[in-house]
Amino acid sequence: MCSLLKSWDPAVPSTNANWAQIGTQEHSPLGKGSVTMMNDADVWYMTPKEVEVLINTHNPIRKCLVIRKSWDDVSNDDNIERFLQCLTIKFGSGSVEVQDLSGDSKHPKQIRCRDYVQTLRTSQGKQVSLSKDSLPLNLLNLKATPITGEDVFSTIISAHYVRFDLLDTLCQRAEGTLKQKTFKPGTDHIPPSNAGKAKRHPIIHGREIDLQSCLTFGLFAQRGSYSGWHVDVLNGTYVTCKAGLKAWFIHQHPLTEAEVAAFTEAGQYWQPDPSRVMLILLRPGDTLYIPAGELVPHAPITVTDCLMRGGMVWDTLRFHDILSNTLLVIENNDITNEPIPAQLVACWDELENIVQNESHLIELVAERIDTRMQGDTLMGGEDNAEEAESFSAFFDNVTTRMKAALSCNCNTRACTLNSCRCLEKQASNHRCNAWCHPNVRKNHSPRPCMI
Repeated sequence: MCSLLKSWDPAVPSTNANWAQIGTQEHSPLGKGSVTMMNDADVWYMTPKEVEVLINTHNPIRKCLVIRKSWDDVSNDDNIERFLQCLTIKFGSGSVEVQDLSGDSKHPKQIRCRDYVQTLRTSQGKQVSLSKDSLPLNLLNLKATPITGEDVFSTIISAHYVRFDLLDTLCQRAEGTLKQKTFKPGTDHIPPSNAGKAKRHPIIHGREIDLQSCLTFGLFAQRGSYSGWHVDVLNGTYVTCKAGLKAWFIHQHPLTEAEVAAFTEAGQYWQPDPSRVMLILLRPGDTLYIPAGELVPHAPITVTDCLMRGGMVWDTLRFHDILSNTLLVIENNDITNEPIPAQLVACWDELENIVQNESHLIELVAERIDTRMQGDTLMGGEDNAEEAESFSAFFDNVTTRMKAALSCNCNTRACTLNSCRCLEKQASNHRCNAWCHPNVRKNHSPRPCMI
C-alpha cells in the first residue's frame, strides 16, 4: 500500500502521479477527456445515456467505465449512519466477516455486528489513528439489502438480458438442479422443477446453497483498508460508490505475457512497473465497471470510510475471454483475494449444457479470438484463425483443466479428512466436490471430505 501511495505523497516535491487517462465522447456533458482518442484512454467516463448508446452498438467493452451523471457533487449525508443503523437492525447480535489485515490468511475473521458498528462510530467520532494495534476494518461478504439506492449499471443492462444475464441464468438453473438432487418425494410440497419460491434453500453436502451471492453485494471499508493486487474470480465486477472516497489503482491492460507470468507467480505481493499503474478516484455517485473478459489487476485503497454496492455480470460478447480469465484464476489462486465459489462446479455443469444444447443463449461474436492460454494451441489472431480450436473444443479444454484444478481425483480410493489432497488446495475450499466424487449424486450419503 505504501509503495502505491508514494507517487501521490503531497509532502514529496517531485511526485509523478499517474492518474488514469480519461476518454470522453465528443460533446459529452462531462466535458473533454485528458486524451483525444478514446482508444488511448485507460478509462472511459460516460453518462448513463452514453453507456446505453455504447451497449446498443453491440460491440465488446474493453475499457474500464466510470458512469457519472455530471461533475456536480453528490450528497452522501448520513448515508453511512443510516447503513450502520440498518446493519444493526438486520443482523443484531449476529457476526460479520471482516478482512484480517494482521496476517497473510485469506480467511476473514468473525466480529459481532454490534461490536463492529460501535468500533466504527467511535472511530468516526474521535478519528482514532491507525496503527498495528488499531487496524482498519474492511467488511466482507455483505448481503446488498442494507444498502439502498439504485444501481445505475444494472438498470442500464437490464434491457439487454440475453447479453448480460448469463451468470444469473446459470445460478437459477444450478439451484433448480440441486433441488432435484435433494428432493425427497412425499416430504417436500414443492416439486423440484418449480420455478417459484421454495420454503427453504436446497442443501447439498451439508451446505446451504446461495448461488446468487456474487450477483449483488455490499461493501463497507474503514479508511485505510486496502487489498493487494488481485483480480476477481468471476469477472465483470461493477461497484457504485454510495458514500466516501475510494482510490482504485488499476494496471493498464492488456497485460503482456511477461506481466501475466509475474502476476501469477507473486499474487497479491506483485509489484508491477509503476509506469503501468494508474489511479481512478471514485466519488459518491460514481459507478466503476471492470469489463468482463478483461484481465485488470487492481488494488483499491479506502481514502475515507466508504460504502459501496456492487455486483458481477458476464458479457457474452466476451465469453471466450471470460472462460480464459476464470481458468487463469482457478489455476493460480494467489491472484485473487477471495475463495473460489463453492457452487462453481454446479454452475459449470449447467454452463456445459447451455454450450452444447442452447448455444443461442451465448452471443458469440464473429471476431478473432484474442485469448491466449498458456500451454494451449488457441493463440488467436486473424492470420491463424483457421488453426484455432473450435469453440466446443476450446470449452472442453477449459473444462478439463478446471476439473484438474478443482478436484483431487481420488474417487477411486478411500478419501478421508486426514489424507485427501483437497485439504492442500485453496482452490477447492479445502473440501471435495462433485468432480472429485461424481458418483455421489444425492445429499443423503456424502463423503465426509465433502462436508
